[in-house]
Amino acid sequence: MLPMKPRMIALIAVGLSMGPTALPPAGAEPVYLDGIAAQVGQEIVLTSEIEEQLAIASLRLGLADSNVAQAREEVFQRIIDEKIIVQEARARGISVSDEEVEQAVNEHIDLIRKQLGGEESFQRELAKEGLATAELVDRYREEARRDLLYTRLIQREIYSKIEVTDEEVDSYYLEHKDQLPRKTGKVELAHIFVGLRPEERAIAAAQEKLDRIRKRLDAGESFVDVAKAQSDDRATRDQGGDLGWFETGDLDPRLAEVTAVLKPGETSEPFQVPIGIEIIRLIEKDGERVHLQHILVALEVSDESRRHLRERAGQLRLQAAGGADFAALAAQQSDDRESAIKGGSLGDFDEAELTPAVAAAIRELKPGDLTEVVETEQGFHIFKLMKREGGGEYELAEIRERLRERIIEERASKRTQDWLAGVRANYFIRRADSELAGSGRKPGASDAPEKSEP
Repeated sequence: MLPMKPRMIALIAVGLSMGPTALPPAGAEPVYLDGIAAQVGQEIVLTSEIEEQLAIASLRLGLADSNVAQAREEVFQRIIDEKIIVQEARARGISVSDEEVEQAVNEHIDLIRKQLGGEESFQRELAKEGLATAELVDRYREEARRDLLYTRLIQREIYSKIEVTDEEVDSYYLEHKDQLPRKTGKVELAHIFVGLRPEERAIAAAQEKLDRIRKRLDAGESFVDVAKAQSDDRATRDQGGDLGWFETGDLDPRLAEVTAVLKPGETSEPFQVPIGIEIIRLIEKDGERVHLQHILVALEVSDESRRHLRERAGQLRLQAAGGADFAALAAQQSDDRESAIKGGSLGDFDEAELTPAVAAAIRELKPGDLTEVVETEQGFHIFKLMKREGGGEYELAEIRERLRERIIEERASKRTQDWLAGVRANYFIRRADSELAGSGRKPGASDAPEKSEP
């Protein structure tokens, strides 16, 4: 089966928290109340503020335990910078209306709800974070106001001052032509596939692990807990094996077959996939859409075995390139039996559906050409481009305005950082954790003195 680009959800991360501007008097020594994480100008950053935004980030993105410390520091730094920017916006007379804030809040909450797969999944994720919908709305309302202030200030101070001439667009096109996106067309592909083959000892080890997993599930342990502890799929393990939502027509035929007989809440028997043994749980179903979890027990392949399989794939490519009938070779030698009986035919695909590795391998091919050996997580492929419709490079006239926008964004990003560095220098900033690191006290110590007046 042709590996397809994974359908990943990237939820929007936003975060702003700020107020008026001023420097403390010369020589003033600000100190910190219990729960105050930093002073930024005349504003403070509360520990609870950091934790609230961290919880919302977790809801949007799903954070592994190992990433929480890094994420907390990123949230902390972002709050500090955004407090500075919004204080600056207010000092310059920029404002937003309550109606604009409510619209932004509603659009954002609707986006999260949609990307999580509907109201039921949305409420489940809220429950994990200990939030109600109204509480999430309340928390995001001020954040949305600050986001709008930030956007307006940057628009006025940065974007409005950037001009890009036609000559600059022409030069950019010529300099970056090879890196620019291409038109997505349709391609018809065939392949010969050499699958990864684990040794007997790897199969035995996988079976032992699978037996332990089944015992835990049969004993009533939750699928989420077992997946977190046992699944070999690092991409979904920390989310309890959650694969997200799929259209049933987009599923691999074997996975579609397994899923079709499950009812919501039911778990499949183990079944073989190219990279191991899988157990699927159907969380919920909405028409032709399914929400799935899985536990994967990987079948390890040694480096030596992998090398032999690559060599075999290379030999098959040499035969095909030397004039052997590709369809006959696929029928006899390909490990993908579903396509082998059709002479290796995989059918038609939109180029946008292909994984980056496959898309890159066929990019310059003409119909009838072969790729080099392409390695994927399932094994080794030799693709043959049977037909191509549309696609190719964009002419300058077709993407002139898109290139102009790209140049503006690149310049704005650099100028914003430089501008922010200059503005930041005008604000007093002190973090409590820096103070405590020097004093040896722990955050929240009961003897923390009151903050001095700025």
